[in-house]
Amino acid sequence: MAGPVVDLPLSSRGPVALRIKLLAGVLKTSLPGYSYTASVPPGSSFSGFSGYYRTNSPIGLPWAFSYQAEAGIRWRLTRQIDLVGNAGWFHAQPVHKYNFPISASDLYSGPVMTGLFMPISYVEMKQTLPISDLHVQTGVEVRF
Repeated sequence: MAGPVVDLPLSSRGPVALRIKLLAGVLKTSLPGYSYTASVPPGSSFSGFSGYYRTNSPIGLPWAFSYQAEAGIRWRLTRQIDLVGNAGWFHAQPVHKYNFPISASDLYSGPVMTGLFMPISYVEMKQTLPISDLHVQTGVEVRF
């Protein structure tokens, strides 16, 4: 991320300054993969169903514009060392586009042949996934 970082002295000769950052950039992330197992104990009312296992791989999302704003304090200890602390907010909104399968039972309410799910069409879907972060940071800044 890149953008202006401004230090505004709180007094004419004092060691304390107000630091303001306004940053922008891009974010590249993914939806995490997952897996799960469902099973039915022997003798249950679901006698014909033994269980199943499902796994999904991670899904990469496209690059998204992101921005961040921070405000904090810088306290100069020596010519090369400062104590810093700030609070800030980060935000991005990547968009996940995918094709959603539609079956015959989704299109009309009449009798439908049962069995395997057989999609007859796909609908293009778009889902915005907002990612935000409110953070507080402290540290030591060293200048060379």
